[in-house]
Amino acid sequence: MLFRSDYAPDPSGDNIVQWHDMPDFLLGESWRSPSLKLMIRDGRWLLSHRWSSAKVNRFLWEKKARDTGEEIDLGHVENGSWVRWEFRVLWAWDARGRLQILRDGQSVYRKQMPTAYRDWRGPYFKMGMYKPDWSGNPGMSSVNERHIYFDNVEVKRIPVAKVLADK
Repeated sequence: MLFRSDYAPDPSGDNIVQWHDMPDFLLGESWRSPSLKLMIRDGRWLLSHRWSSAKVNRFLWEKKARDTGEEIDLGHVENGSWVRWEFRVLWAWDARGRLQILRDGQSVYRKQMPTAYRDWRGPYFKMGMYKPDWSGNPGMSSVNERHIYFDNVEVKRIPVAKVLADK
């Protein structure tokens, strides 16, 4: 990924890539935050991570919501320089899950933990600039234009034993 040198920090988050979940609508679930989301806020790379072992999950603000989450700071955004991200994930709603994140070949986060919601289908991958505040709360953002460049994007399955292998 590459951001132009004039990519200004903004207190409103920029969602860059997501692994979104498909709710079990037949069980009464509705759309919710993705299991994994790489984003930028105030010039910092952040990973939003959410999961749940509950059979039915709803939005966080609903009365019966049961998901858990964390936000992990992955460092400063360097404008004008390419950054290579690699995400190794073993999707699981329980402790069998694994997550490792590499930035430019160096491991920056590694943990054995739940990585997804307990859904019938696993997460699907989405990429591209998405700025929710532009439509939902435009006053939160200090910018009205964004540019990001992607190159050599790969999505592949690897053997479970290699999910957490260091390079």
